[in-house]
Amino acid sequence: MSSGEIFTTIVLIIISPLYLWTAYKGWKTGAVDIMVKGAAKPVFAYRDSQPFKFWIHVISYVAVSLALPLFALYLFVF
Repeated sequence: MSSGEIFTTIVLIIISPLYLWTAYKGWKTGAVDIMVKGAAKPVFAYRDSQPFKFWIHVISYVAVSLALPLFALYLFVF
């Protein structure tokens, strides 16, 4: 395994908890930030006013936090 692959694996494992923390923070507060092209201010999806957008973002953050370590494991094992 080359040093680049080891670095990529370590970075993926380190970044994964950040996505889980973002999902937890959004679930707890009821607001998750979404990316809007060209927006000068941060845009949020609120649980009360935009439940579909809110839950899609929370679920996607959890999915990414689970997928990154599995991808790193895939790179390391195979």
